[in-house]
Amino acid sequence: MTKQEALTLLRINQAQMARIFGVSRAAVSQWPSDAPLPPKRLMQLKYELHPELFDQEEA
Repeated sequence: MTKQEALTLLRINQAQMARIFGVSRAAVSQWPSDAPLPPKRLMQLKYELHPELFDQEEA
């Protein structure tokens, strides 16, 4: 999942994403929009924050 896909699915902006992940807004802004999220953040999103987003993908 790319950063842009996550922002769209969660209906948030980069500042809100930074708060969710506990990182700076500057860190999130450095992640390319069309590249996959960093593996640690993807796992955090998948298992801790929004597992329902991934249940839909696996079905």
